[in-house]
Amino acid sequence: MNSLHISRYEVPVDCKLDPYIFVPGLFHGETAQGFWTVTYVPQTTQTRPYNQHTFTSLALKQLL
Repeated sequence: MNSLHISRYEVPVDCKLDPYIFVPGLFHGETAQGFWTVTYVPQTTQTRPYNQHTFTSLALKQLL
């Protein structure tokens, strides 16, 4: 795809997904058109302390 308004996304080396999904696309509409792009966000782990709360098993299941 050649366009002055959109650039190709460089897929990171650690990404195990098919590189084809990162190719920019064009949506065709009745009155307007638009581009869509995909970017890779590496997996991260977040931890939050819950020191002052008591949880039931139901509350823990809802958090997951």
